[in-house]
Amino acid sequence: FPVTIYAEAEVEETFPVNFGIYDLNEFLGVLGLFSDPDFDFDENYVTIAQGKNSVTYLPADSSVLIFPKKSLQLKESAVEFDLESESFGSIIKAAGVLKAPFITFIGKNDKIEVIVHDKTNPNTNRYSVDAGETDQNFEIHIKTEFLSKLLAEKFKVAIYPDKKVVFNGDGKLYMIAAESDSSI
Repeated sequence: FPVTIYAEAEVEETFPVNFGIYDLNEFLGVLGLFSDPDFDFDENYVTIAQGKNSVTYLPADSSVLIFPKKSLQLKESAVEFDLESESFGSIIKAAGVLKAPFITFIGKNDKIEVIVHDKTNPNTNRYSVDAGETDQNFEIHIKTEFLSKLLAEKFKVAIYPDKKVVFNGDGKLYMIAAESDSSI
């Protein structure tokens, strides 16, 4: 699975047409323009509307989208812990405030700590969250830009020996590849 970030979601809604989204941040930003929009799908676009306001949003050509050729197959994780929604939200907020490019999960001295920082500069501000206990030693670095795409909720976090980190939430699963200098 040679991708940096992978996501799966179970949704109740049905979609009348295939509609590829190339820039998820842009699409989520468009949705943020509305509090409770309606969606009207056409083969060539979707109209997102609420009241007198609307956006016509075009789908991405399927040739520019990357689709997995097989489903995500996970082996046994090396570390698992729960990360509360409030903790995850504060981590993402702190990363924005501090303009920190990395979020690091550290297992050391029987505890798990999540650090928001710039791993390339030891003389920068840091924010930390106590995320539980572990008997494992590890240091997993993830780019903030990848974690900031996740919707804040309570996650079961699993770290795998091949440096993949899975965030399993309510009907959503995100897999993010850790930086190559991570260790487990």
